[in-house]
Amino acid sequence: MQRATARRLPSFGFEYFAITMGTGIVAVLLPTISGRLSVIAQWLTIVNVIGFGILVALLAAWLGWRRAQVRALVATPTRLVFLGCVPMAMSSVGNDVLKLTPHLFGPRTATVLAAWLGLTLLATFVSVLWVPVRIFAHHLASLEDLNATWLLPIVPAEVTAFQLSLLVAHLARPLAIELTWAGYVLWAFSVPLALSLIALVTLRLLTHHLPAAQLATSTWLILGPLGTGAAAIVTLGHDLASLSPSPLATTLAGAGLVGALVLAGYGLWWLIVAGALSLEYRRRRTYPYTIGWWGFTFPLGVLTTAIDAIASATRVPAFHELGVVLAVLLVALWLMVASSTLIAALRDRRAASEARTLALVD
Repeated sequence: MQRATARRLPSFGFEYFAITMGTGIVAVLLPTISGRLSVIAQWLTIVNVIGFGILVALLAAWLGWRRAQVRALVATPTRLVFLGCVPMAMSSVGNDVLKLTPHLFGPRTATVLAAWLGLTLLATFVSVLWVPVRIFAHHLASLEDLNATWLLPIVPAEVTAFQLSLLVAHLARPLAIELTWAGYVLWAFSVPLALSLIALVTLRLLTHHLPAAQLATSTWLILGPLGTGAAAIVTLGHDLASLSPSPLATTLAGAGLVGALVLAGYGLWWLIVAGALSLEYRRRRTYPYTIGWWGFTFPLGVLTTAIDAIASATRVPAFHELGVVLAVLLVALWLMVASSTLIAALRDRRAASEARTLALVD
């Protein structure tokens, strides 16, 4: 009898929340391609909220009933870093509801989203502070071990900062001003360290071979902190200038736009490089599907969001047109990754069925 095939998807872990992240960013960017896609985006948001709820239920059950697996994961830094996907998925869901279905909870939507922001902040601090301290104190890694997945625990701070910048327009002015300043602090929690890690990843690529095939998409993750950092800093500057007009606010808004242009430009460079490296993996025929393929979606999505934010701030049509092109590329990649994930799940189910059959025969 033919033996069952190996699993294509990992056992349950934090990395599955990347599905929510990727789907959420696609939903929020669909209307930038065409206003006619707004209805599809709203339905995709609702589906994504339901999917996120299922993942949270699975996570709660997993933490409660699979404690040995949880301890093993915490002891494995290559999987622990994916804890950052949880707060980023929470931010993605909150942003989608705010922008696409603002009346989902009726008149209490702003209150619900504010409470959701509090939970997101809690999860963000766990990721941004606890995970690095855990890795610093208990794990030893060489430069060759380093890859862009190590960005995942720290990026949630700037993602949450961007969520703050979107929410402040729906809050009372005094609270909105305080949260805008808090957004700057969160931005600073993430972007400087992310830039340091990107420099190390670049050094690693210069001094060692390409990462293993299962990490082939990891270079795409670099787009994440650059894109979100750009989107957050330009939006926070706009919010501050609107809420509290002053010479300082005007200066920060201008500096934010310049910073966003630098980060987004750097992100576009990495987009070209990451695409070229992906083609190199394909040329070597070493690009098997992994759950890491979802790294194509959210990082590209937030870079596209940054380009859109710059287009709104500068009113330069070329930026808007570039954002539309990137959004179309994002949708194409999402369709590829979503279909590949579905096929992998079906094959895993078939493999599990064959394994049970073999056990009965044996």
